[in-house]
Amino acid sequence: MFDFLWLPFLACLILTGIHVYLGLHVLARGVIFVDLALAQVAALGISVAFLAGHPIQSDAAYWYALAFTVGGAALFAASRVHRAPIPQEAIIGIVYAVSAAAAVLVVDRAPQGGEHIKTLLVGSILTVTGREVAQLALLYGVIGALHLVVPPAAARDLARAGRRAGPRPAAAVVGFRSSTSRSGSS
Repeated sequence: MFDFLWLPFLACLILTGIHVYLGLHVLARGVIFVDLALAQVAALGISVAFLAGHPIQSDAAYWYALAFTVGGAALFAASRVHRAPIPQEAIIGIVYAVSAAAAVLVVDRAPQGGEHIKTLLVGSILTVTGREVAQLALLYGVIGALHLVVPPAAARDLARAGRRAGPRPAAAVVGFRSSTSRSGSS
């Protein structure tokens, strides 16, 4: 009866699994809205790809989005290294607002720009294909494996934050790290 919902359900499980893990690292670093800003930068990349004549769901649009996102991440990383008179939260907000405005301006120049904005804002999880779910699982599997093999500095930050907050959060951090370690070995 609900066979058409299995692929969207699997996609949601994959997305939830890795995004919870990465979200904990974002919280540990104290850059709460960086994910929204990077998502908006990725949307700008897809908009530029669309303006260049590539379909939204194409490999080229994906690479545009990835390149823009890596550029945004590099900007955030560089702003964190130097003590700037502007707080990093302000930089994140500025990047979000500028990316959103630039995406609207870029899409305004493209034919069928209104439909493109609707696709960017609404998404299409219910129309996900088996190929897309497999690509998603492969990509996030590689990212998860890399995080298990080479724990990021954020894991150490999370552990330090847990120790400062007392025994309960520290126990949650230890449980979190051990559960991700066990899942990688089974």
